[in-house]
Amino acid sequence: MAKPPKKLEPPVRPWAWWALGASLLALGGGWLLGWSELAAPGGAVAAVFVAGAVSSIGNPKFAVALTARHRRVAEGADPGVVAQVTNSGARRVGARRLVLPVGPGTVGVKLPALAPGASVVTAVPVPTKRRAVLTVGPAQAVRGDPLGMVARTWSWGTPLDVVVYPRTIRVPVGMSGMAKDIEGKPTGQPSETDVSFHALRDYEPGDDRRSIHWRSSARLGRLMVRQSEDARRVQMAVLVSTAAREYSHPRDFELAVSAYASLGLAQLAASGELAVIARGALLPIAKAGPGPLLDHAAAIQLADDPSGAHSLAAAAGAARGEAPGATLAALVTGTVLTDRDLRRIAWFLPREASALAIRCRLGADITVSRIGRLGLATIGALEHLPRALRRLGLQ
Repeated sequence: MAKPPKKLEPPVRPWAWWALGASLLALGGGWLLGWSELAAPGGAVAAVFVAGAVSSIGNPKFAVALTARHRRVAEGADPGVVAQVTNSGARRVGARRLVLPVGPGTVGVKLPALAPGASVVTAVPVPTKRRAVLTVGPAQAVRGDPLGMVARTWSWGTPLDVVVYPRTIRVPVGMSGMAKDIEGKPTGQPSETDVSFHALRDYEPGDDRRSIHWRSSARLGRLMVRQSEDARRVQMAVLVSTAAREYSHPRDFELAVSAYASLGLAQLAASGELAVIARGALLPIAKAGPGPLLDHAAAIQLADDPSGAHSLAAAAGAARGEAPGATLAALVTGTVLTDRDLRRIAWFLPREASALAIRCRLGADITVSRIGRLGLATIGALEHLPRALRRLGLQ
């Protein structure tokens, strides 16, 4: 239920008292001296002050409930935020305008005249062109004079957060994981030594006798062996650079965030084992579903980084201690870092992890290469990401 109205600020601004005093001096001095040019402005300011004070008298009685059809939406989508405003007073109120803070800005909501107990539902436009976490509300009303000398602000309702997450794309997440893992998933690749049973086949010279399935061999009258398939478990660690000096332009960072979110969603759908390391700290997203991942992708921001705490190297250093079981590490950054820089950073990663680096620069051509154990891709659009991953062997 919406909260009762709450007065936010003193009705008279501090500077208004000085303005009122000056206007009274001008009015009195002009009257005593017979100087109408001095008295007129003083009287006008005093009249505005009095009119604002009179108009601010009273206590508007509203109940405001804010709801959203979707609390998380992609860029450009409509979250469907509506405000239900009810006249909770005993008297009819005339048409007026409420103000709703939406993120850093505000939107106006026009209300018709409402009888006691009557309510109206109105849509609230929410800008979703860019990813962000937007706080909508509480609803406010300001009563006073046009100059703002006297202004009483009242607030109703509980604010709600709308998460606008970045655009994502479906990407392949490969089976670069630990082989012979009882918790892993079958890859479809035959194996003689893994733990995932697949089928039986005839014995061939050289087969390991421990693979013979004796019960089936006795029933069929010939030796049969177990044919297993490779099972691997993928634990992905996504390392995101948030240092402004590692990106050529802020738009490149937006591309990097979309790439990071796409990789994370694909991994959560595949196995749910995901760790995100940004700003040098671990984000506990593993097995928590896509919600926390999208929330973080909506809120993450670039930072000036003189200390290096937001750099990709800091995230890689944290990965060894925070995600020691990672079998696949994806480094997401801009194009300022060179191949040599990325190769050096890869040495900080967990020893067992396969590594790939995704460098983002809007408009760049797609390139794929390999430096030792590090797969390196440069993308200039989000649509490049699936192709780059396939060419690196993640399919």
